[in-house]
Amino acid sequence: MICDHQITDATAWTAQSLGADRSWRIELDRRDLAEIERALRAVNTAGLATGEFGWGDFPLDRVRAKLAHAQDILKSGTGVALMKGLDVGRYDEADIAKIYWGIGTHMGIPVGQNRHGDRLGRVEAVLEAGQPVGDRGYNRPGALPFHADFSDTVGLLCIRKAQSGGASVIVSSTTLHNHILRERPDLLPPLYQGMYTNLRNEGPHRTPNERSQEPIKAFEFYNGKLSCFFSIDRYKGGQEAGNVKLAPLQLEALEYCNACAQNPEYHYVMDFEPGDIQFLNNHTVLHARTSYVDYPEPERRRLLLRIWIRFEEEDYRVSPTRSRIFRWGMDKVLPAMA
Repeated sequence: MICDHQITDATAWTAQSLGADRSWRIELDRRDLAEIERALRAVNTAGLATGEFGWGDFPLDRVRAKLAHAQDILKSGTGVALMKGLDVGRYDEADIAKIYWGIGTHMGIPVGQNRHGDRLGRVEAVLEAGQPVGDRGYNRPGALPFHADFSDTVGLLCIRKAQSGGASVIVSSTTLHNHILRERPDLLPPLYQGMYTNLRNEGPHRTPNERSQEPIKAFEFYNGKLSCFFSIDRYKGGQEAGNVKLAPLQLEALEYCNACAQNPEYHYVMDFEPGDIQFLNNHTVLHARTSYVDYPEPERRRLLLRIWIRFEEEDYRVSPTRSRIFRWGMDKVLPAMA
């Protein structure tokens, strides 16, 4: 079913409206930071490593209330939350990872995000000689196009920023849908029908030309809610992997949607500072990144930690079909994610 009306709920924001809204920006205060430090001491005293503990082992009270507010924003608001104030300079990387993991367990269920099943990923340019950059763009300093990930929420914690560039660029997929419906409604059917995606060497067979087992819809309207999954590179790559060309209208629809996301009236540019934690709803927000220039010293290079989170509600926002595909994307394509 194609949504045939303009959506005016909180997910349909623009750059101007999101910038004017302060509700999605959450500040950690001195007492919050003290509570986080006590929780870190608890897991360290228990000898628990990152990934080995849940929210009950990382006790939060004040911060948990703020994380619940972030969850509300993600599920029923703009789909964007930014938590500021974590003092990453106070800790080594191992403790920062434990803190971030602990915070993530209070937000939902952390799931794997690559072929290795890593549930806490490092977003950094792999520049040392002899190290492979892999098939995922987060290993490189170049720009990343607008896309969504195979999880309900993606979170990024900034540990170190680049020498220049590396801004996060986000856009409401609801706003993109409204624009396409208004200006080019003939392009919605191919986006609703979906297309195969390239699994980028991370499918069950670990082959570079493997594609998804079924088409993945860019837009879906289910139970009165609009959800989106979009990645022009994955869609184009999926056709190449199957040796099947995109139909002209499919290609035009992808290019048009991608071009709409480039509109500065729609997308919001966010510069990360150390200690910033950004959470995005993958069903209602697409994200991209500008290219960046890193510091020459390895210890100063840009470093973010990424977490993918599944909401505990089985039927959150998406249809059973999309839920199955997202489950497939996390549990089948990457078996270690379960």
